[in-house]
Amino acid sequence: MKKHFLLLTLVALIALLVIGCNSNNNTKPVDDSGNANQSSSITENAQPETNETSEDMFWQQAYALFLRDYPVTVDDDDQVDCFFLRDMDNSGVPELLIVQMNGLAMDAVLSVYAYDNDVNKIGDYTNPEEKFLGGFRFSNNPMYPGLFDQWWGGGMEHYGYISVKDGKLISEHLWFDNKAVEPPHQEIISTNQQLVEEAVRVFPSNENSDNLVELHIINDENIAAVLLSSP
Repeated sequence: MKKHFLLLTLVALIALLVIGCNSNNNTKPVDDSGNANQSSSITENAQPETNETSEDMFWQQAYALFLRDYPVTVDDDDQVDCFFLRDMDNSGVPELLIVQMNGLAMDAVLSVYAYDNDVNKIGDYTNPEEKFLGGFRFSNNPMYPGLFDQWWGGGMEHYGYISVKDGKLISEHLWFDNKAVEPPHQEIISTNQQLVEEAVRVFPSNENSDNLVELHIINDENIAAVLLSSP
């Protein structure tokens, strides 16, 4: 009888030990290699859930670092350094555009940069003949992802289109209005009639500013708001 009791006790102890071991093994998740993770709540090296999120983080952070190191003008009160983003080639990753101009919007220079594992300069654009820059406008038509620009001086108003194709910055002179003569004279330069018609829609006669590009002065606050803020 005693032997039978001891045998039952021994079986019960073994069963408890087996259950306890299984319970302990389940307290730490095991990764694909079979090794127990240190903690499932530590995310210091967490990877993005999708490649798209990873790419977004890469170009945003790269542009932010580039702008923070950008040599903004500090000795000239009239000089303004601004930036904005625009996907000028419909690649899915916007280009970084930096505008350097003085208070009169003369001698303005537009520099275009692209991200491809690093921030690389595509090229510079300046309004011809150092005229007054009327600003940049954009179209909501995906066929025209570039920028429409206007410059004037000496009674002449010029209109153009700036785009990125095959990694190169391209500017096209579309037409000009000569208002220094009577009656005013308009001359179409471009042979791309559809592009000219889109530009006419982009530059409304009522000076509507809905599609006028918003420029951001290069500073830490704007860099964080435009590039690093959560959607």
